[in-house]
Amino acid sequence: MEKEYDLLSLINILLRHIIAIIVVTVMAACITYFIASQIITKQYSSSAKLYVENKAVSGEATTVNDITVAQKLVNTCSIIFKSDSIMNELASDSAIEYTPQQLNSMITVSSINSTEVMEIKVVCNDPVMANYIASFMVDLCMEKYREIIASGSITVVDEASYSEEPTSPNIPLTTLFGTFVGFVFICGCILAKELLDKRVKPGDDLVEMYNIPVFADIMDFESKTTKTKYAYKQ
Repeated sequence: MEKEYDLLSLINILLRHIIAIIVVTVMAACITYFIASQIITKQYSSSAKLYVENKAVSGEATTVNDITVAQKLVNTCSIIFKSDSIMNELASDSAIEYTPQQLNSMITVSSINSTEVMEIKVVCNDPVMANYIASFMVDLCMEKYREIIASGSITVVDEASYSEEPTSPNIPLTTLFGTFVGFVFICGCILAKELLDKRVKPGDDLVEMYNIPVFADIMDFESKTTKTKYAYKQ
């Protein structure tokens, strides 16, 4: 006959092992914090913004059609600016020690909220290099735009940013996640051990748990495995 557990009994099981739960949870938090702050490579980002217009001369009246075409131009530029030719030109710079394939994975070019503004973002393990690549990318993109796309114009809205604050890993969030995983793991282990244990223990209430009557307890008067005077005979 299987033991039956309700929510309260499961909580009581966990409370009986509260010290082990606290220890393992704190250890998980400390280990995760150490990994996030000392082992995982920090990543830094630099981003620049460009504005694409469907007009060669600025100041002219802007129509709905101009905006629509400009938005499509942004999508076209996103493909052109990630082309092999630009990646190869970046990699050929003596200050950049990355292959074209590595640069391609580090750089994203995308429209901001489906507008005429595009963002060039570089993620790198060095804030100075991230800023350098992003600045170089802006110059190359301006040049390629004028070279390949005959219509419209492109303008720098924001120069490449620079920050020494890492964008990843997010140490507080990573630590919180590790703490949660450690807590769930130890609770799961404790409950699994209890639920899989089919033995009858001295403190078990057989009437309540198994709904069977108890007529007598057989004591083991010679047991030396307990601190009490008597023990149950297994």
